[in-house]
Amino acid sequence: MAMLSSWLARLSPLLGTNTTLLDLTLPGVHDAMTYDLSTTLSDGYEGMGPVISKLLHAVTPAVAGSFVRTQGQTQGINITAMLDAGIRFIDFRIMYSDRPLGIFDRDWYCLHGDQTKQTALTYLKEVRTWMDANPGEIVVFWASRHGDNGPTGTDQVRPCTEKEGAALASL
Repeated sequence: MAMLSSWLARLSPLLGTNTTLLDLTLPGVHDAMTYDLSTTLSDGYEGMGPVISKLLHAVTPAVAGSFVRTQGQTQGINITAMLDAGIRFIDFRIMYSDRPLGIFDRDWYCLHGDQTKQTALTYLKEVRTWMDANPGEIVVFWASRHGDNGPTGTDQVRPCTEKEGAALASL
């Protein structure tokens, strides 16, 4: 596996100094964090209003959480294993949501229907640890926010404090 975990660093001398990311084709993964989905439907999933969203967030684990989780899971290995296998483009879907099985305790979570068990920052820290161990590698993230398509600008995310938003960007 060591060969795949450092493929880009080993290729670097052949690329030269004028090569940009736009010149490369990077192996990627769709809905990367779905290997760790909870059984809790993410707040605001598919543009649901706040009342329905809060209700489904609370009842989905008991009613259909395992089914919804199975439908949303597209990956079976964790982020470190993906990077060790050579993946360098990460589809990272996030939403500011109540924690799984909880209310009034919000943070950034990854999602694909159901939200992840851990916060988005947990997975980013795993990537940072991997990158520190593999300094010649590059990982590209495509971060997208899912939910209601009606709001624009900062109205697209549920209100969070500047400190909470900065925590995600601090890495």
